[in-house]
Amino acid sequence: MKNLVTGLGLIASALIFNTNVQASSILIDNFSTAQAELVSDTTGVGASSQATGAGILGDYRDIYVEKTIDNTGADSGLITVEVITAGTDRLQVSMENLVTGFVALTYDGSNFVGDAYDAETTAPGAMAPPGLGVAVDGLVAGSDSGLGEDFSDFDGFLFDLLSVDQDNPAIINVWTDDASDGNFVKHSVEVVTSEINFPGDTEFVSFGSFNGGGSINWERVGAIQALYNVSFDNVNAVAEAQLTLTKIAVVPEPTVLTMFGAGILALGFAGYRRKEQE
Repeated sequence: MKNLVTGLGLIASALIFNTNVQASSILIDNFSTAQAELVSDTTGVGASSQATGAGILGDYRDIYVEKTIDNTGADSGLITVEVITAGTDRLQVSMENLVTGFVALTYDGSNFVGDAYDAETTAPGAMAPPGLGVAVDGLVAGSDSGLGEDFSDFDGFLFDLLSVDQDNPAIINVWTDDASDGNFVKHSVEVVTSEINFPGDTEFVSFGSFNGGGSINWERVGAIQALYNVSFDNVNAVAEAQLTLTKIAVVPEPTVLTMFGAGILALGFAGYRRKEQE
């Protein structure tokens, strides 16, 4: 009995330790702050809004949605996006039959991006006039250092997904002060948000996959943007896409953590079995 308790103690300790390591992260958005539904019902004409509240890096979230293709024959299809806090807090994107579009999700402090999601501006510590684009240094004012958010202790972005109905392209953009001179440079990576069949799946996007590689200064991040159902060549977007996202965070490499925890558990089981056989 003593050996059993010892073995279970090792396993429990490993689980607790591994959980504590994985808890080390920087939250970008847990979608606990609601944002009213945005609708794009005319091809090429988007809609935008901003929300502020708890659970958002930099305190502000900007969303832009646009319908790009409508094969209904009457331009009558819709694409909608909203942040819902009833039940599970979540970002929900929905495209009706024969409709293709995209959503831009931006974190750049108090600056209002508006429909200029693909343009850039600077707003050091202040709100820029609406619609001028992404404030590339927008997260500087709210950061602890006053230099931008520091992600240097982490390995990538983790997206917690509740549902994805098909494989969709996505682009992640970050703006970093690579030369530590106040000039923020854009770096991007294209990924595929894979179809999932169960809640709780995740997508990990490694910092090493961004263009710019080792030149990126992850100690000074000025803005972050996620473009859903968009690709670099603009030809891989899919129709009728549905997405439910529950959290975005900056985290260590999940695989390393999982393997470490599994290794510790294996040692615990091995030690217990060896004691039982003696």
